[in-house]
Amino acid sequence: GYQSDVTLGAGDRHWGEHIFTFAFDWERESGFLFDRLNGGVPNRARRDNFDGTFQYQAALGRLFLSNGLRVEDNGSFGRTVVPRSSAALLLRQGGGTLGATKLKFNFGLGIKEPSFTQSFSQDPAFLGNPDLRPERSRAFEAGVEQRLMADRAKIEVNWFDNNFRDLIAFQTLTFVPFTGTFLNINATHARGVEFLAQAVPLIRVHITAEYTYLSTRVEKSSTPTDPILGVGKPLLRRPKHSATFSAAYEWRKTRLSSNLVYVGRRADSDFEALFPPLTSNSPYTNWNAAGSYQVSKAYPQLLAGIRSSSLGDAHLRKGDLIWFPVILLGISGMVLTNVIYHRNIGWLEIAQMIAFASIALIGQVRRDRRSWGLLLGACMASSLSFFLIINFGYGLGGMSIRAPGKV
Repeated sequence: GYQSDVTLGAGDRHWGEHIFTFAFDWERESGFLFDRLNGGVPNRARRDNFDGTFQYQAALGRLFLSNGLRVEDNGSFGRTVVPRSSAALLLRQGGGTLGATKLKFNFGLGIKEPSFTQSFSQDPAFLGNPDLRPERSRAFEAGVEQRLMADRAKIEVNWFDNNFRDLIAFQTLTFVPFTGTFLNINATHARGVEFLAQAVPLIRVHITAEYTYLSTRVEKSSTPTDPILGVGKPLLRRPKHSATFSAAYEWRKTRLSSNLVYVGRRADSDFEALFPPLTSNSPYTNWNAAGSYQVSKAYPQLLAGIRSSSLGDAHLRKGDLIWFPVILLGISGMVLTNVIYHRNIGWLEIAQMIAFASIALIGQVRRDRRSWGLLLGACMASSLSFFLIINFGYGLGGMSIRAPGKV
């Protein structure tokens, strides 16, 4: 590949600054595809791709522009043109209570080439289609950004509208014997609004809040009357409403943080594996809290911390809620034993993991009777007790820890 940048202007008020970029790239993809189960002669596939790019960027006072064009010549689907354009206008400058105001706009087209399997496979069950077109997307985005409180706060509102077409789908041809191939059939549409607010109300405090409204729809489908993937249905696992709120406090070597996540109801499916069938997932809320302390300046990555997850989650699967802490305890125990204390994992460590698993098993048996107060207390107590045992248990038990290479 090759790229060259040419800059004109010094960024002054009259002429601004202009950057021109020219680039090209050549790529060759090669591979062998064959059926390991049924044998046969391997299919050697090769695809040459060449693309050229031109981009123009300009800073003209309060106006910032970026426009680009890419021409791609692909060995599978031929030649296509992909433009992109963005603009930002600084409506207001200032650093007071009402700070700078910026308008933003973005437009772009995109493509995604078929995979080697989708284009060249010779397996009758997943027969490749050399005439596949690339998957295409069209995206619009517009927004406004307002800074406040001498740049200690920021509010953003963004609107987006995206179309996806020529999506590649698998099409079953026969069931006995089973055969199928890949076709450009599906098309979808997604639009919505994003809200973002960030603030530093105090020197060491950072707060962020985000909300997204998302509307999705299947516009074209290989199975138009399907109750799950048919025309007019929402996309799977894309919640219409989602939000996050996070806060962090930093002081010297200490950091405390908390994160609240809300995911609304979203379409889902078990694909007829259950009765009655699953058609959606209920909304859930997840609350995490964490704290850390930098133990040594020489090793800034060495942190002593307490973390408690899923404090307010009423809709996680109960098995996950119980066994996730056990898995994390096991991983952190092995890391501390081998890396920090330079000891081998023996029967004592294995017995500790068995004990943790036994506690979780008891909790799983009695999970239907738990209370939120008990859950909160157990999360904090287990994290704190594990930290104390790992860091101070050896010394209290009269065991010495030898550094590597020393007696």
